[in-house]
Amino acid sequence: MTPEQITQVIQGGQWVSITTELRPSSNKSATGEIQPFYCSRVFTYSPPDRFACTVMNYADPNGKVPLVKIVIKGHNAWGESTRLHQARTTLITLQMKRMR
Repeated sequence: MTPEQITQVIQGGQWVSITTELRPSSNKSATGEIQPFYCSRVFTYSPPDRFACTVMNYADPNGKVPLVKIVIKGHNAWGESTRLHQARTTLITLQMKRMR
C-alpha cells in the first residue's frame, strides 16, 4: 500500500485495548527479575495526519488500580526521513499525569 492508501484506511480510526495488556518493564526487582507493566491503550488517527495515544498504567493485572496516564500527541510525516522530519519527531508532546 502507498502512504496515501494507508492514510485513507486509518483516517478517523480509533484502536482500543480489549483488555489490560501485560508489557515488559525496564524496571527490575532486587533479584534482577523484569517487573510487569500493566496497561491499556487508546490510539486515534485524524486528519490531517494527526494522532493521539493514551496509555493508562495500572498497578494490577485486572486494570482496577490506575497509576499513571500518559498522553502522546503528534503528527505523521510520510515519505523519506529528513533532518526537519527528525527534528519534528523530537517535538512530539508527551504529557504524564499522575492519577489521583
